[in-house]
Amino acid sequence: VPFVPAQPPIPPAPPEAPLTDAAPPKFKAYGFIQTTGVMASSAVETFGKPNMGAISAAGNPVFHSGVENSVRSSFYVAQSRLGVEIRPLDPLLGTLEIDFFDSTKASPTVASLPRLRRAFLESKTGILTLRLGQDWDLVSPLGPLTWNWIQHGFQSGDIGFMRIQALALVKTGYFEHGIAVGLPAANTSELDGAIELVIVPTLALRETFQPSDIFHVVL
Repeated sequence: VPFVPAQPPIPPAPPEAPLTDAAPPKFKAYGFIQTTGVMASSAVETFGKPNMGAISAAGNPVFHSGVENSVRSSFYVAQSRLGVEIRPLDPLLGTLEIDFFDSTKASPTVASLPRLRRAFLESKTGILTLRLGQDWDLVSPLGPLTWNWIQHGFQSGDIGFMRIQALALVKTGYFEHGIAVGLPAANTSELDGAIELVIVPTLALRETFQPSDIFHVVL
């Protein structure tokens, strides 16, 4: 009978590590490239400018005199988006987002320039969210289904638009309560004006009923 050496016992498998939620990434980039072709059977406007960059209204005959009923078309990529989210330490989150839109340029091509959209710091703990910086106005919470990204929020059914503000949101059940103070408006001139010469900020309140993630009623 041949000699067979005894095999050492197989050690038991180590216990599996308990499943834990992965830590959120410290840095995340996002965005999209949107190529758009648009055609209109008559004059349209983009925030009061007689072009098709982000159509927000029918054309005013004052600006389109003689050509208001003419067919027109254009192509652009200005509604593309780039953004980054930076999380220096939990729960603090920083967001910076740009697009390339300018309502004063009808078909800009290489004349498109970066435009700051959102830049803010946010802290979310439990039911409380605090946000400081430039973002959609507290009273612009609507999210219609549209590919006209630039026009959405600025005029598409929303009361406000972009604002530098400090806001607080509290979620209780199906309701979200919001309050914000902010800069009254933008001043794109080189001189201080009424915006800078007043120390009284805007004040906004919002009550939102959110029975689901896709249905919102704003009061």
